[in-house]
Amino acid sequence: MPIDHLFPKVAATMRDGQPMIASNLELSPCAVSVLGQLFVEGPTSDNNITSKAGRCDLVSAGLASHEAGLSSLTPDGERLAMKWDLCSPRSALVLESANRRAC
Repeated sequence: MPIDHLFPKVAATMRDGQPMIASNLELSPCAVSVLGQLFVEGPTSDNNITSKAGRCDLVSAGLASHEAGLSSLTPDGERLAMKWDLCSPRSALVLESANRRAC
């Protein structure tokens, strides 16, 4: 599902310092669910992550890191979660629904 309409085009950087255009970023519903989980709950262990596939998508996009069994957002991941307002009650319902369908 395209998500480029959710926020304006802005420049961001990935871990390697290369520019990333946020409007071109496409995340699976599972990745968006994990993005919201990590934003609200902070670093999360592998046993409690909502989707390992979603986490891998975030790590590949430079939005999360995964070390020693813990996943956490990178600064780019935190900025994206704030832009998408993933801690609002409405967003929580959408994420929960997407997670049940796709992950």
